[in-house]
Amino acid sequence: MKKIVEMPSDEESDNPKKDILKKPLGDNSMARLSEEEQIGQGDSAKDYQYEFIMHVCKPYKKIVYFLIKNGYVRERTPFCKHGIRSCHLNSLEAFCTNFFYGFMTKAVINILLGLMSPRKKLVNNIIDLFSADCMSFCTFLGALSGLYKFSMCTLRRIRGKDDELNSLISGALAALSMMLDSSKSRKKFILMYLFCRSLEMLVNVLDKKKLIKKIKYFECYMFGPTLGYLFYAYMYETECFPKGIDKAFLSTSKPTNREYSMFEDIFQRQGKIYFPGAAKKIRL
Repeated sequence: MKKIVEMPSDEESDNPKKDILKKPLGDNSMARLSEEEQIGQGDSAKDYQYEFIMHVCKPYKKIVYFLIKNGYVRERTPFCKHGIRSCHLNSLEAFCTNFFYGFMTKAVINILLGLMSPRKKLVNNIIDLFSADCMSFCTFLGALSGLYKFSMCTLRRIRGKDDELNSLISGALAALSMMLDSSKSRKKFILMYLFCRSLEMLVNVLDKKKLIKKIKYFECYMFGPTLGYLFYAYMYETECFPKGIDKAFLSTSKPTNREYSMFEDIFQRQGKIYFPGAAKKIRL
């Protein structure tokens, strides 16, 4: 009997993978299999994490789909100049940026004030950074910028143009962010500062349009009547005088009893001369 030697076909000879599979499994191949099992286990863990995240986010899917379907989540308008392609992401970035800046500003002030006092106050100031008051202040700053940018992009998309009216409406809507700040004194301080700045800008705009003409040294002329009225209110209308400013007046003026009576005589005499009927109304 002759041995029949089977010659490998062309396909088998050209395919090296089949030859490798015919070889017995050694130690290296077992190590490879264990690595593949570990990779498979890692993939299954990732799949489980993905399923868990999707399960948590499932209630919000309908909201996101609704926003996309109705066109609320879109790319930036042709009038927008921000670098981020999405107007909503641009507003979110503005909120996060201003929130961070507000927190850092508050942190620097609290730490500096704490270093100028005993160590106990420094620790309290650091703890105060995570209080509800600090978080409300940072949220107000973030919402102020975020609401303004969101309103601007929304009005550009709705109205189909970019003009001064968009800025006016967006600024008014952004003012609602002040409701997020819990401190009344801070609200009042911010309001007074912005009110004075708005008057300054109004004068500049009217001067630019040549509706009025700026008076040289106008600030100096207005400082006298303003300061005089404040001193009068501090002396004789103390119940109407804002709390907190009295310390600043005392530190600068520190009137004695003699000066107090002298001011009273001056106001009484001048008030009766120039405003005869007003002396009784203001109890002079």
